[in-house]
Amino acid sequence: MSKYINKFWVTFTIVLFTILSIILLPMLVNKYGLLGALLWSPLLIVAAILAYIRGYWVSRWMSGGKDNCEGK
Repeated sequence: MSKYINKFWVTFTIVLFTILSIILLPMLVNKYGLLGALLWSPLLIVAAILAYIRGYWVSRWMSGGKDNCEGK
């Protein structure tokens, strides 16, 4: 699995999450209040994890397809 994870993109995602949190937290506080904002903000983390799972799945699928074509 480590060949599908690049340290640059993990670091980039963490920095992007931090920037989005700083930008979106005041908007969420205005709309939902402090408690609602604290409950909604972890969805960014869930979205990032789902994006990495999707990327891992697609890269495995694409590399698996190339192996199958070369074997024929």
